[in-house]
Amino acid sequence: MRLLSLLTVALLAIALTAAGGHHTLRVVCDDISTIWIDGKHVKARGTGRWNQMATVNISPNTRVIAIKCRNTGGPYGLMTELKHGGRVISVSDASWKCSNKPHRGWEKPGFRGFPSQTIYTRQQGSFNRNIGEWRHMSRSRKVLWTRGGGRDKSIFSRKELDGGRRAAAIKAAHATYTKYNGLYVAHFKKFQAYNTQYTTSSKAVVTVTGHYNAWVKKANEAAANANKVAAAHKTAVTNYNTASAACTKKLADLKKAVDAQAAKQKVYVDQNKSYLAKANGYKAQMAAAQKTQATHKAQRAAAEKSYKDALAKRTAALAAYKKLAQG
Repeated sequence: MRLLSLLTVALLAIALTAAGGHHTLRVVCDDISTIWIDGKHVKARGTGRWNQMATVNISPNTRVIAIKCRNTGGPYGLMTELKHGGRVISVSDASWKCSNKPHRGWEKPGFRGFPSQTIYTRQQGSFNRNIGEWRHMSRSRKVLWTRGGGRDKSIFSRKELDGGRRAAAIKAAHATYTKYNGLYVAHFKKFQAYNTQYTTSSKAVVTVTGHYNAWVKKANEAAANANKVAAAHKTAVTNYNTASAACTKKLADLKKAVDAQAAKQKVYVDQNKSYLAKANGYKAQMAAAQKTQATHKAQRAAAEKSYKDALAKRTAALAAYKKLAQG
């Protein structure tokens, strides 16, 4: 809101500067003058003598200057000059409307129907020689009077200024300024609200950006690791393919060996079957032989027993014989 206050003060200062200052009105009347500004009588030094100049400060918004100039005898005339700072903005010329009668309201703004009888007169030589207090007035000024000349003892002169239009323009400009200043204040408040939201969201963006950057960093690290692993994987795939090719060849060789062994095994299996068939052919004979063997075994056992008994008896008989023979 401090920025808003400073801008408002600056705009008001510009407006016051545009409308500020004052105009300086200089009036020389031969002989006695009375001055009205926007219908209000103003007093000023120098209005009571022909050889003095009256000076009045008026607002730039002045709409009308009205001057009564009364001639008490002898030469006559009215001269004016209006300045702003050092710049002359108006002098007594044809833009002044003069009459020898004081129409009702003639000195007020908005008066219409003023019969102009303005002429320029050269009767007052001292006015034209730029002497006296008016010597510094603009030389483009004219000496005013009415067509009646010396017969008109008083003239009533008025000059309409653009102060009314200027005041209206200033008022309209001020209204426009007030309107847009209201809009400005409203939009500035919205701006402040949105600026607060923007500041908050900016902080959030900074925070989220920090998180984003951290995760991007991790992602880049993971990508670098993935690239390393990818290189290792490529090497492993190459090795695998090489080994797979070698294995394929080895498997082919082994399959050939297996097939050869299977063929050889089949030969032996076939032989086994043949031999078993032949063995089965001898099975009955083997049983008969085994039976005969058992009979012969029993016979041999009985013979062996008889043989051993006879041997024992022989041994005993031999011993008895030897004993008898020796005795």
